[in-house]
Amino acid sequence: MKTTSGLTDLFETHFFPVKATSGMVNLENIVTCFSVIPYENLTKIIRASVVKEPDKRLRGPREVLEDYIRYGAGGTCFSLTNCLRALLQEYDYTGYFRMADLGSRQNNHCALVVNIEDRRWLLDPGYLVTRPLPIPEKGSVMHETLLRPVLLERDRIKNGLNFSTVETDGIRHRYHLHGNDCSETEFIRYWHDSFTWNMMHSMLVTKVVPGGRFYLHDQHVRWFDRSGHKSGKLKDHFDDAVNEYTGIDRAIVVKAREILSAYRTDLRERKKRYGKTSNPRTG
Repeated sequence: MKTTSGLTDLFETHFFPVKATSGMVNLENIVTCFSVIPYENLTKIIRASVVKEPDKRLRGPREVLEDYIRYGAGGTCFSLTNCLRALLQEYDYTGYFRMADLGSRQNNHCALVVNIEDRRWLLDPGYLVTRPLPIPEKGSVMHETLLRPVLLERDRIKNGLNFSTVETDGIRHRYHLHGNDCSETEFIRYWHDSFTWNMMHSMLVTKVVPGGRFYLHDQHVRWFDRSGHKSGKLKDHFDDAVNEYTGIDRAIVVKAREILSAYRTDLRERKKRYGKTSNPRTG
């Protein structure tokens, strides 16, 4: 039976009633509903600017859900994964944090592993994976998703899994998922560290939309569907356009853009004055 802390009530009021079981059907329904919450760093950019105490910067599960319902906001992989884990716990699912290496960096992505029906399943709200993916004990397994097939393959050298998507032009590696679960203390430490990453200096939004996915990186946008993608650039009425495509409240878009604009202006001034800039990775 689910607990009554209020997180599930908030979720069900906005989405749909969930049966009080821990079955796979309910898990799939919960994750599918949760996947409409966008990946975005706008709220994180604002939080970093206005809140200086590290622990108070972290948006908790209830705040993430409330911000989505009120403002269409979401979060980055840390806040989304933490929120989904807390929500699933109230439905009697057991979820474990799992760190991942995206690109050349280590521990810069995270996902959730859930034990159910004698198997371990991967949930990745930060990558907008809209269904639980069974983790192979050995070899590889291909899974269909709403957008692209996903390949999970045991790494032959390192302990863990390689997560890839099958694109129209071939298989593209996305990240390496660690083989062991991550403690909550470690997870919080990486979450704190993420406020210093380069991604905090650009606007990033990814959202599930009918038939595919919308992606924004500053003014550059892409629309993905099963046949491929098309690219564009938002030049006019930027704030209104982002609100239209993502559902994120215009005030959040404006505030994040102003913070980034001030940061870039300061960076240019320091470059003129000193001939170099500090490393944005470390502040």
